Amino acid sequence: MVATKLDFPLDRQPLGVRPVRYLNSEIRLLISFQTEEIRDICLKTECAEQAADHTVARALFSVLADIRAAETAVDLFLASFSDGDDTEVQKMELNFGKSGALTLVSNHALHNGPNFETVDWSQVKRVRIVEVSFGDV
Repeated sequence: MVATKLDFPLDRQPLGVRPVRYLNSEIRLLISFQTEEIRDICLKTECAEQAADHTVARALFSVLADIRAAETAVDLFLASFSDGDDTEVQKMELNFGKSGALTLVSNHALHNGPNFETVDWSQVKRVRIVEVSFGDV
């Protein structure tokens, strides 16, 4: 039997239950963060509200919830995808609020090394947030 997230209290998730499986046994998109500052902005309300106003912070958390609910990066249909080139990895950008944006890359090893490959976003199950911008805030 595969353990699900709801089998354990939130503060007692066993280390073996990774990635998180939900009741329908589908693995959802996993998020990591480029820096601690980005992680704090994306996970802590007070940090997000210090970086931007309350309305923009709520829009940020809404788009983060959309990312967590997606099965693959392609499910984020409002995202814009960059093609990249020989020196830059492919990125996707999700806009939120009036002028905010999240920049994400695939967090799979074969997409990020010096010999990175073209990203097939329909296969991406792990993303890394590399930039959070709030525009003119």
